[in-house]
Amino acid sequence: MITVFKYNPLNGTTFPHSVFLLHDFRSFTKCGLKRAKLVANVNQGSGEGFKFMLKKKKPHYFACGENLGFHCKVGLMKFAVMPLPRCRG
Repeated sequence: MITVFKYNPLNGTTFPHSVFLLHDFRSFTKCGLKRAKLVANVNQGSGEGFKFMLKKKKPHYFACGENLGFHCKVGLMKFAVMPLPRCRG
């Protein structure tokens, strides 16, 4: 499964965004970026966006990490993705 992240390019009028893969659910609830992995920087989400492959069928937790995780902490830019098996028809 591929997840695509798209956000406005970096400029002087918008707040920058990035995408971090958080370690676990606890990190997700607390916006803990200490053990998080940067998967898309402030430039990678513009245009066609950044593609991230979900290789394991387990929950993946993502958050914006700019400005010490401000958007994550106010609940605006964090989400969980759970890949599901394909239905065979």
